[in-house]
Amino acid sequence: MNYARVAIIKKPGAFDAALTYKIPKLLQKILESGHLVMVPLRGVSTRGIVVSTTSELANNDTKEVDLKEVESLLNIGEDDFFSTPLLNPTHLELAQEMASYYHYSPLRCLKLMLPKHLWKGTGKRILKTFIDQNEPIPESISFPLKPLKHELNAEQKQALELIQGSDKPALLQGVTGSGKTEIYLHLMLEAVQSGKQAIFLLPEIGLTPQMIDYFSAYFGDKIALFHSKLSDGERLREWL
Repeated sequence: MNYARVAIIKKPGAFDAALTYKIPKLLQKILESGHLVMVPLRGVSTRGIVVSTTSELANNDTKEVDLKEVESLLNIGEDDFFSTPLLNPTHLELAQEMASYYHYSPLRCLKLMLPKHLWKGTGKRILKTFIDQNEPIPESISFPLKPLKHELNAEQKQALELIQGSDKPALLQGVTGSGKTEIYLHLMLEAVQSGKQAIFLLPEIGLTPQMIDYFSAYFGDKIALFHSKLSDGERLREWL
């Protein structure tokens, strides 16, 4: 028998500790950490996040005979279930580290990893549209999508090489228009080409449109945008 530790999605403070549920046969080979599931709680079907799975019960767990089963994966339609874990191991590990470091509720930290629509159980239409329309990135795709417009000058190359040759944080200093963004682009391309991701932070929201135009020329639509003016629906779409 396999078991799942499930963080109940309720108002933070109501259930801060994960609860243990039995994994039914139909989900034995499917359920993973990070899945959103439906579980019974006090006679009501309740949403939860699987934070871990195990084949053995912990000493402080309820006896197996008293455990209830996970009901299903998150349902987004009459016969559709969201079979992909919405949180990956990095999300779960980060939430645990945050909870430990700041002596904070693990559930409150997990809440930071999900858009409000998912936390509240809304946004199912957006999720279903994402599943129906989403196509995996072809393995043959490569970045940049088109040749870079400018070659780096001597100073830019020197700065780039210094950053690439160090494992420490770097501060790139230069006046407006001196070509810092070109260096950022090279570093981001290097990260993406090696299978990683890159985050580009802007000091003010007003710069967003021109930066999106600039980077989308090289990364296409493989860019997620987050800022304070996004609606909850837009945040969910970007998060997906």
